[in-house]
Amino acid sequence: MASILLTTKNDTNLINNGQWHRLYIERSNRKLRYTLDNVEQSDNELSDKWQERTNIFIGAQLTIVPDGNYNGKIDDVSFFDCSLNNAKIKLQII
Repeated sequence: MASILLTTKNDTNLINNGQWHRLYIERSNRKLRYTLDNVEQSDNELSDKWQERTNIFIGAQLTIVPDGNYNGKIDDVSFFDCSLNNAKIKLQII
């Protein structure tokens, strides 16, 4: 199963640029959408292999055994049991 690298929509720069970012990720069935700093970046169909995955790994690759090699900071993680529209995503900024 291929990994997903998060880049911005308009270029291929990775988002690990030393700045804090607000990242919203939504997975609903075979759809994966992510919004970075209130700008929707991606809305993709996932392959059938992704349907087999039910766990969420933060800071690790999505493999059978997470490698745990994340080097960075994560702050203010929230989980919702429903999708948020763009207006609700913006309201999450404190």
